[in-house]
Amino acid sequence: MSPEEIFNPIVHSPPHYKANGLEAITVIEAFAGGNYLRGNALKYLLRAGRKIDAIQDLQKAIWYIEREIMNQRQIEFAINERANRAPPVCPDVDGDIWCKEVPLERES
Repeated sequence: MSPEEIFNPIVHSPPHYKANGLEAITVIEAFAGGNYLRGNALKYLLRAGRKIDAIQDLQKAIWYIEREIMNQRQIEFAINERANRAPPVCPDVDGDIWCKEVPLERES
């Protein structure tokens, strides 16, 4: 394979992902890290109107943002559920009896 075939600017550095000397991938990696949903939302926001039409890119960004919001709500719910339980009760120190979580009594 020739060097030209290995580095194809249309594949590795497309113009619709560059602005003011910055590439979208650099910004995405810096801000979203490994978060796929946030990264894709950023990708579509950064390229909005530079490839297809801006509305389509913005709608795609919204789709990823809404999915990330659902994920964050699920995480918050799980954390709150755990916080509303008492620590596990383990009456038997040598491990013969499994630990059980006991719900806290809620104030009325």
